[in-house]
Amino acid sequence: MAAVDACARAVRGGRDLTASLAWSLARGLPLLGALLALYGLALVGALPRPPFPFDPGRYELGGRAALVLSLILAAGIATAVLLRRRGVTASAAPEATIVGLGLVSALACSLLWLANPYLALLAAPLAHVWLLAARPPGALRAVAAITLGTLACLPVIAALVAVASVLELGPDAPWTLTIMVADGQVTMLTMLASCFLAGGALGAVALCLRRARLPAED
Repeated sequence: MAAVDACARAVRGGRDLTASLAWSLARGLPLLGALLALYGLALVGALPRPPFPFDPGRYELGGRAALVLSLILAAGIATAVLLRRRGVTASAAPEATIVGLGLVSALACSLLWLANPYLALLAAPLAHVWLLAARPPGALRAVAAITLGTLACLPVIAALVAVASVLELGPDAPWTLTIMVADGQVTMLTMLASCFLAGGALGAVALCLRRARLPAED
């Protein structure tokens, strides 16, 4: 409701939200790049896609897993570097970017709710991080954004740790989760929504940090 109201106010104020929405969506592209690399590696057979249910013990973390995970991470980093070179940075954010972040976060959380209501409930705090960037700039605001942004991740992290503990995955948990994404046990819609939800939260934190360094420009 806050995001829709903010967008309506911005439109009535004569602001063009196109650039703001594009910037906000772009914050999720590094995660999307890593996700596309994951699916690409699965298509060429580098990443196993066993039918469900499968025995995690048959797919232990080893050299192959380390290489695949490294390639996925490299794809995400490469996408982030490319965006930075294209000028998609906090310092170059459009005027109404906060409004765009709010709308993208709300829509991403709604899509996640359609795909996985239980995960959406745990991830809902991430959809509210953008509200911190809407407040007056300052060092304390930046600290609050980092702190609360980190706390917003805890429910999802705690759930993943609990599942890994119950299944006794140990250090193989990231690799097993990657396999679950590759073979569709974690749906593509869930992953897409998660990418842009996390991107919106990261974008809000980046804006808070930038505004704390250059309050006079905001």
